[in-house]
Amino acid sequence: MAFTITNSTKPPNDFKLKVHNCDQALPSPHCNCLEIKRTDELRYLGVIVDDLCKWNSHIELLITRVRKLSWVFKKFRHVANYDLILIVYKAVCLSVIQYCISVWGGTHKTYLLPLERAQRRILKVMLFKPFRYPTSQLYNE
Repeated sequence: MAFTITNSTKPPNDFKLKVHNCDQALPSPHCNCLEIKRTDELRYLGVIVDDLCKWNSHIELLITRVRKLSWVFKKFRHVANYDLILIVYKAVCLSVIQYCISVWGGTHKTYLLPLERAQRRILKVMLFKPFRYPTSQLYNE
């Protein structure tokens, strides 16, 4: 994966990189050594890094993880008190959002806004608030 801003500065597509483990002094292009395939994105330690450093695919993954927790908190809020729900929120939801945030957190706000909406949804579910409840009042509580 080459980190570039535009497609014109990318290396050519026919560029081949091989891990040579053959016994030849000078590796030939016809050897049977392992070829490293070029990808547009890779996953490393749970963070999806793409070649344009946009982070949108990683943030989409976070959004799906946080949205899946909405159902958990909807069931959990009926059997636990507020303090326990808050502890579980910080342990489960906030830890997912804050993992490696120093790496991907500086991305453009348009990518971060859907993640913030998913987080607000979890907070509203936790506090028994309706979907249209004002966010400013939500953070004050």
